[in-house]
Amino acid sequence: MIGCFFTAVKFSHAQVNEYVSLAMEHNLKLNKTKKELEISKTNIQIAKSYKLPKLTFNNNYTLANGGRQIAFPSGDLLNPVYQALYQLTGNNSFNLAIPNFSEQLYPNSFYTTYLNAEWSIYNAKVRQQINQTLITNKIQQIESEISAKKITKEVKILYLEFHRHYKLLALHEEILNYLEQVKQKVQKLVVYGYAEAVDIDVISYELAKQEQERLALKNNMELLKKQFENLVGVSNYFPEPVKTPFLLEEFKAPNTYSEIDSIGREKKELRLFAEKAKILDEEMKGVALWKPNIGINLRSGFEGFTDNMNAKDQFFYLGVVSVNWTLFEGGRNKSKKHQLKLQQELIASEKKLYEEDLSVMLHKAITKLKVQEEELKVLERKKLLSKRLMNHEKKRYLQGDVDVVSLLNYKTKYKEDVTKYYSTKISYLQSLIHYNWLISD
Repeated sequence: MIGCFFTAVKFSHAQVNEYVSLAMEHNLKLNKTKKELEISKTNIQIAKSYKLPKLTFNNNYTLANGGRQIAFPSGDLLNPVYQALYQLTGNNSFNLAIPNFSEQLYPNSFYTTYLNAEWSIYNAKVRQQINQTLITNKIQQIESEISAKKITKEVKILYLEFHRHYKLLALHEEILNYLEQVKQKVQKLVVYGYAEAVDIDVISYELAKQEQERLALKNNMELLKKQFENLVGVSNYFPEPVKTPFLLEEFKAPNTYSEIDSIGREKKELRLFAEKAKILDEEMKGVALWKPNIGINLRSGFEGFTDNMNAKDQFFYLGVVSVNWTLFEGGRNKSKKHQLKLQQELIASEKKLYEEDLSVMLHKAITKLKVQEEELKVLERKKLLSKRLMNHEKKRYLQGDVDVVSLLNYKTKYKEDVTKYYSTKISYLQSLIHYNWLISD
């Protein structure tokens, strides 16, 4: 139930949405997150490619000269046998002088040409890697959305901070004009003897003080512009703010603090913890995996000596089925399981801590908004009364009933009341933006 103790505040997004869009397009931090997300998407394709067959072509030609020789003692083995046969049979057709010979270890000229196909039919670690890559991509996508949401909030809050200075500068201009008018009237009164020359000095001093404060505000505005340019990512881009800040989006808060518990259950930050826990679950499955990896390797082609190009004799094919099964790795798996379990407990603790911090931040945000809304009502009345009292005191001064110091005191009080009102109003709007950022998913 969205509640009622806040007045609905409407924000016109025409101008501020232009800044948010620029930040989404040019902010360096967000662009870095987008690049990381693109890299993560390509990692998914790379991981999935390991499930597909791998096809390679190989062509080797070897030319050798010299090197190690392999001795074949054919003469030493056959000549005694043939000699014995000759003596027994008297047949002189036997070659009794067969020589020994040796063969070069590397053939003079040899070639191999083949096509090789490798396919991992079942590999649990590849499947685990694909699942982890998918989860990692989801994590980076959530982180990108969180960054975009945070930058949107920062753009709106910084724009309102700039608007605060704009309103305060306008107030200083009003005060300066007021003092100039008073000074002109006092100068006339001095001419006719109804006021003293020191009154002009007092007013001139106050004018100088107001001018000094105005210059400080202008310097602050320049710093805010630079911060805004860095946040939006575009140089020299900050048009003058409108007189009324963006007013067209409703920001509301829950009726009671008890409803805080139901807020944020679908927040991206909590989903982030859930996805991180899934990665650890996948790693735990991989550590506990006692399954073999099965693959096949098919190779076919031609090989032989280049001086004998009989293709029929040289064609070959080879098929291999491999089973790889790790049964023991020195207790590494046991230690890895314990480590992963501790990491799971750590993520659960971080999630609980975030939920507690979120609850505290929501309580503080709601309390702050309630206080600021009540304070605004009081400050608005004070602002109106201060202006009436200042104008009343101005009349009394011109009539000679009070001195210039009393008049300036009322002017100072008016300036303080107006400054406090505008500052509180802008802070209230910033608090609403922050609160809605807290409760959004």
